[in-house]
Amino acid sequence: MKLYVTPAAAETAHGVAAAGAHSLLFLGPPGTGKSMLASRLPGILPELSEAEALEAAAAEGARVVIASGTYEPMLAGFVARLAGGPAGPVVGLGTPLQMADGRTTGRLVGRVGTGSLKADRVSELAAGAPVRAAYGDSLADAPLLELAAEAIAVAPDRELRALAIRRGWRILDDSSGTPR
Repeated sequence: MKLYVTPAAAETAHGVAAAGAHSLLFLGPPGTGKSMLASRLPGILPELSEAEALEAAAAEGARVVIASGTYEPMLAGFVARLAGGPAGPVVGLGTPLQMADGRTTGRLVGRVGTGSLKADRVSELAAGAPVRAAYGDSLADAPLLELAAEAIAVAPDRELRALAIRRGWRILDDSSGTPR
């Protein structure tokens, strides 16, 4: 028995398989369109939103790290809101404050976690694993952005915007996540 698949049926099967995260096996002699169909698979579905990409990365075992110059007690509240959601476990790296009897003394423990120190802390936490994506809003975030496979400037200041344009980094300018 021979099975013949029309181009329309192949396209439909292709889309259904991609949407459902199913596997595809292309069989046939040379020149029947297997490579053409395979090359078009990435373009069938729309790009993921930032939230969907975060959820997908967490599902694949990626760790979400919020690296910020803000003080750790403030960052802890933000991290707690994200933890256990679609992002999975979340780690916060902030600027540590000295604590006494469960309260801050107002003194820093070390340096403010910005610039190259923020990048160093993320790199140390990654322990050689690749940093998939990094987000930043000021030129001080450039060392962190340079660590990542994908650097995203979010509502960047003028200096970071100029650097992002020169480096070809993605720029997000509004809350909708629309690339600019």
